[in-house]
Order: sequence, then structure tokens, then C-alpha cells
Amino acid sequence: MAASVTLSNLSCDDNEYSSTFTLSQLPEELLFRTFSFLDVISLIDMGMTNHYYHALCQRNQAGWTNLCLQLWKTKIHVAPAARSLVQEHALAAYRLACADATQRSYVTKPEFCYNPDTHQGTVWSFRFKESAGTDWTSVDPWYRGLPCRQMVFLESGKGMQYVNDDEDSPRLLDPPVPIAWRFLTRPMDLPERPLGSYVRFTVAGRDVPTYSVRRSPNGNWGFVMESCWGLYASYPLPPRRKKILRRAGEEPTWVHADEEDWTCWRNKRIRTRRHLHATLPHDPLQDDSQLLITNEIQWREAFLYNVGARVLPEGDQAIDEFDRAWGGV
Repeated sequence: MAASVTLSNLSCDDNEYSSTFTLSQLPEELLFRTFSFLDVISLIDMGMTNHYYHALCQRNQAGWTNLCLQLWKTKIHVAPAARSLVQEHALAAYRLACADATQRSYVTKPEFCYNPDTHQGTVWSFRFKESAGTDWTSVDPWYRGLPCRQMVFLESGKGMQYVNDDEDSPRLLDPPVPIAWRFLTRPMDLPERPLGSYVRFTVAGRDVPTYSVRRSPNGNWGFVMESCWGLYASYPLPPRRKKILRRAGEEPTWVHADEEDWTCWRNKRIRTRRHLHATLPHDPLQDDSQLLITNEIQWREAFLYNVGARVLPEGDQAIDEFDRAWGGV
């Protein structure tokens, strides 16, 4: 957008005249109305034009309140401090929310827990990883094309199964085996991180390998927590990617169905010499290929669980204690 406009015309007596005015001479209300049509990048660029526009483009009337609401309606967890700030200073709220989502990878207790009295809080979706083995994946509804199991965690430290047959009256049921939870900062196989970065679940009286918390890789500002055997998400997990058997040469190969579709689409585009480098979008949680915590990373806790340990060590001395007890492993 130009900072000034020049009007020129030729009068009927052939005397040329010109008139120049700057946009700063327009009423602020008109400028704010114009700014409200800009996206974030354009609004920031407009503010870099001069000091006057810089001041105007930082005000709520420039459209920042609406930009906050448009962004946040697509996100799972928005920093409460940002929501509290939006009426006072929407630009600062926008920045705070984005910084929190990109820099904070641990979950707070209000974000983690569910209040059964108000029915407010996070409902976690759960599925096993393939590394858990067929004994577990065979009874997991996600592997049969059904929605994931849903769990909630109460402030008391108890885990419960969430059943929502009727959206207006969800029910909390005791799971088949008792589940308890707590935060910790230094599990045996992983580095120390802030409180809320790791969750230790006790299932049927036994600690299971620690779940590591991070932001969702799909950009929705949700949280995921994963161990070597399981995955939770603070929102409904996508369905499993379908696989089909494709014969390539002498040996048949299992491939993801969307990759097969994409290959056919890409080959067609190559033949028409268009869009040769198109990429295939799919949710990174539809399979295990982009998950981080493996059996190799969490091998000590997995080993101890498999040999029957009821409590898994934690803290700075946990590895030394493990090595003294199991040094030959």
C-alpha cells in the first residue's frame, strides 16, 4: 500500500494540475477498516512503512482481535494468559500464544486434567504402537478401524475411561484395570525436563514405561505423549493409514494406500509434465513412522517392565542403579 497518492488531470483549458495527499490524512477509522482486510504478514509489513503506521498497526482496531480469534479456533491448547490479554492488547496476545505453542513442550496440570463436575478439561485419545506387539494391538480398536479409546485424568491422580455416547452427558467409567498418574522430571532413559514433560502411569499396580510429552507434530497446538509402546493425544487421533498389497517385481510389498494413490497421481502428472514435485499430505500420527520414543531409546524401562518390576527407577542415579543391578544386560 502506497504512503501517498498523486492525482493528475488535464483541465478543459489544457492547464495541468496535480494534487498529492498522504494516507495519513485519512481518518483513522477508515485506515483501521482497510487494515482489517489484511492478513498477519501484510499487517506487519504495513506497520514497517513508517512510524505513524507502525503505531496504528499495533492497535486492536487494526484487526488483531479478529486475527487472534481466527487462529485460535483451529488450535487445541491456547495459553490462558494469551486469552486473558486479547481484549487489552490483541497483538501481544497473538505473539504470546504463538511463542507458547512453539517454545513450551510440557503440559500444565489444568491442560492435562479433566474436571468430572464441570465436564471441562482434556479428553485424551489412546492407541498402542505396533512395537507393543500383537497381543496388545489385536485388542486395540484403532487397529480395527474404530475410534481410539478415550481417557481422562483427574487431579486426584486417577485415570478413568471416557465414554461419550451422548455428547450432552459423557460418562466416566473405571477402566478394566486401575490406572494412576503423576508427573516426573527425570525418568531413567530420558533427559531431565520441566515438570509436565513426563507422565508416569501405574497400571494394575505396576509402573509402565514413561510417557514423554511434546507438542503435536501436526501444528494444531495439541499435546501428544508417547512411550516405547503407546501414544496419547489431547484430541481425537486420526484413523490408521490403510495398507494394500502391491506386487512390485517378484515380491509383493505392503504399502500405504495413500502412497499408492499418490504414486498413480504423481505418475500421471509426470506424463503431463506438471507438478512434478507435489507432496503428499497426511497426518503424522496415522502411523508410527514419525514418532520419537522407541524401544532402543527406552530400553531400560522396557526391560525392567518385562522382567516383572513393579516400580521403575527415576532420578539422576537411576541409570547407575540399573547398571549395578543389571550390568551384564
